[in-house]
Amino acid sequence: MNRLRGSVASPAALSRRRPVRTLFLGITLSRLGESLTVVSLIWIVFQETQSAQGVAVAQFAYTALIPVGGLFVGAVLDRYRVVPVMVLDAFLKVGVVLLAIAAALAGVGVVPAALLAALYLGLAWMVGGAGLPTLIAGTVAPDGHPRANLADSLTWSLTAFVGPILAGILIETIGPIAGLAAGAACALGYGLLLWSIQANLMSHLPPATIGALGIKGITSGFRLVFRSPLLLSLTGMFTSLNAIQTVYTVALPIYATQVLGGGAAEYTLLLSIRSVGEMAGTILGRWTAPRIGVGRAIVLAVLSGGALILPLVAITSVPVAVVAILVAGLVGNSQGPWIQVIRMRVIPPEMRSRAFGSIRTMTNSLAPVAALTAGVIVPLVGVPAIFGIVAAGWIATGIGLASVRELRESAA
Repeated sequence: MNRLRGSVASPAALSRRRPVRTLFLGITLSRLGESLTVVSLIWIVFQETQSAQGVAVAQFAYTALIPVGGLFVGAVLDRYRVVPVMVLDAFLKVGVVLLAIAAALAGVGVVPAALLAALYLGLAWMVGGAGLPTLIAGTVAPDGHPRANLADSLTWSLTAFVGPILAGILIETIGPIAGLAAGAACALGYGLLLWSIQANLMSHLPPATIGALGIKGITSGFRLVFRSPLLLSLTGMFTSLNAIQTVYTVALPIYATQVLGGGAAEYTLLLSIRSVGEMAGTILGRWTAPRIGVGRAIVLAVLSGGALILPLVAITSVPVAVVAILVAGLVGNSQGPWIQVIRMRVIPPEMRSRAFGSIRTMTNSLAPVAALTAGVIVPLVGVPAIFGIVAAGWIATGIGLASVRELRESAA
């Protein structure tokens, strides 16, 4: 898949490529499991509450602790060399999902158990969010970073597509508990795969940073971001878009059921179809972005992606909505893996986990507020108006990016 340090043709190099393939297999399982779990948890809460407020609370529970985790997870990863922490997290995810299953089977404390599971998934989200780019940067040679990040983006989009669809099938045919069980099985497989290759992966990482857990160590990642115009502009972009997408996510089940007249199958189809477009956009951007300039491609993708949300204001047909969301995903994600490539070339090796953790903390900081706000305003203004607000925010973010000279001129 990726070219590692050393001679590609040598047996030693080949033996070092296999753990990277295993890592990506494990990450695929992890993301698929999380997608299955989150969709199932949200649907459980929606079933229990039958309201936008219920969906908003579930989304809030999932996003509220992501920035909190980012304050210290990056430092923990740098201190304990990433992989052991990722292994432990995989097994803890199995435990919290099993707790939610037990509550659902007993019919006691169903919503609190679902929200508790969502809270842990959010708290630990940064383990993979900061850990995987750290491992890619350490185990893959710099000239292989675009391909590795392409694979990362495709894996993310693939699981974001397959996960909701599979969750919808399981929910419709068996029940949301089946979706949770499948998510727990994926997390278990992920943990076992990482356990099998942790020694090899750790051999390519910098030594443990002893001072990473101190105040100075934890804040060093934030200082690095604020001192780099490239890192700061890209972080600001994702902060804005994550908040906007949270509002969109809260509105989506209401749109699917009340505007389009569908159910769980239609909701999960709309939730996942954007990922199909994003996969195609990732491949497209991998080859076209260098030809027009990576920075300019990122700006154009954000502007166009926002404009293509606007048609949802007037769409009341499931097939037409599917096409519109597919195209918006394709164009909006055409910057593909290049954002991570830019980051990896700016961040020093010994700072990777803390820097990625700091970035993820900031980019997810507004999502919990956006979730609660959406729960209030969706019933007040209606879903069509919400899509207009989402499109306007998206376009405004693109305009802000266009004002950053370092980004416009970046060629990654």
